[in-house]
Amino acid sequence: DPLVLLGPLFLTLVWCLERRAWRGFYLLVALCLMVRDDAAFFMAGVGLSMVVSLPGEARKHGWFTMACATAYGLVVCAAAPDLGPTECGAGGPCPPGPFAALSSQGIGSTDLLLSVWSNPGYALSLGVDPQKLLYLTHLLLPVLFLPLVAHRGKLMLGFGLILCVLGSNPLLFGLSSAHSTWLYPVVIALSPPALAQLRRGDRPWLRLDRTRVVATALAMIMVAGVLNSWKFGAFAHKGGVDQAAAVKTPIMLVDDTVDAVGAGAPAKGDAPR
Repeated sequence: DPLVLLGPLFLTLVWCLERRAWRGFYLLVALCLMVRDDAAFFMAGVGLSMVVSLPGEARKHGWFTMACATAYGLVVCAAAPDLGPTECGAGGPCPPGPFAALSSQGIGSTDLLLSVWSNPGYALSLGVDPQKLLYLTHLLLPVLFLPLVAHRGKLMLGFGLILCVLGSNPLLFGLSSAHSTWLYPVVIALSPPALAQLRRGDRPWLRLDRTRVVATALAMIMVAGVLNSWKFGAFAHKGGVDQAAAVKTPIMLVDDTVDAVGAGAPAKGDAPR
């Protein structure tokens, strides 16, 4: 899946952003958008995060990044084919898509937004799922949940969290799935600033030396990372997506077609509104 290329590209983009190397930054924005069509939503979140959390010139570049990503996403959505019921089979039901819990039929971007807007409580309840909570714990526990307390950049987690909460296909919340790339590069990028924030805090934390607190946190991160990799890493063959329950093909979120079929029969009826 080309989505795995987004990880190193995004981390290099963050490095260029920290150094204010704008030529390299925009080159990497273009490369990230070329990875996948739905990367436009991810990059729009990056631009929004820059607008909200960065001052001065960087905020202007954030607006421009968000505008470029949004325009690219709209072009892709407009160019995507709009399949009718006949393409789902001769009178048969459509196979379940990545958001089958919100609609039993092929769901597009507009339908998804309407479903969430009409019943946000039901949409949020989809995230209270043991498998999804375990997936997020596996991603955040090795870094002691530090990205959640970072002062800057948390909005970049938005797109990946939306997919995890609203998605019903196991590929969207599986550690061995390429779709974990929507989250893990952001987790990696936000952890060092969160540690630096802890180190230079104005108030003492539990009356302990902040240098020792940071050193202890680094040691815990190393131990947790090793244990997590040993238990759920690439060589463990555990905790991944059940390939019998999900076809290992890309899920294109900007299209009404279904590119990856989840397990089980399609749900009957739409989500309550």
